[in-house]
Amino acid sequence: MAVLSEACQARTPVVAAGSGSKRTDEVHAYVILKQQLHPVGDPVEIPGTITALWSKPDGTAIAVAHDRTVGRYAAYSLRVTCE
Repeated sequence: MAVLSEACQARTPVVAAGSGSKRTDEVHAYVILKQQLHPVGDPVEIPGTITALWSKPDGTAIAVAHDRTVGRYAAYSLRVTCE
């Protein structure tokens, strides 16, 4: 789980990685409201297994995934927008 920027007023956005299938993982977005996680939006499917997920000071997060079918790693920049 990675906490993102607190630019959403009373809601703090976070992203969390979860297992999808053997070939993909999913990133889920949530907001923390009254000390509880509330899902927002649909999960994003990432090819491979997410091996690392961390917050950056600029309010984004980085996810690193290992795609075993091609034997490579890929890094993804994640951002949640508040509306």
